[in-house]
Amino acid sequence: MRLQDIIEYQRRRKVERRATLAALTADAATDGLYSGEPTYADALKAARKKRG
Repeated sequence: MRLQDIIEYQRRRKVERRATLAALTADAATDGLYSGEPTYADALKAARKKRG
């Protein structure tokens, strides 16, 4: 395995993680989880409920 391949893999994963985080943050904002002061536990519970 080449070092260049590993670095490229790490770069792709970083981009994917950022995109996923942005999508989750947008969903949370849409669901109103950023209005008021929800706790982390409340936000996690709502996210799990949404996922089914």
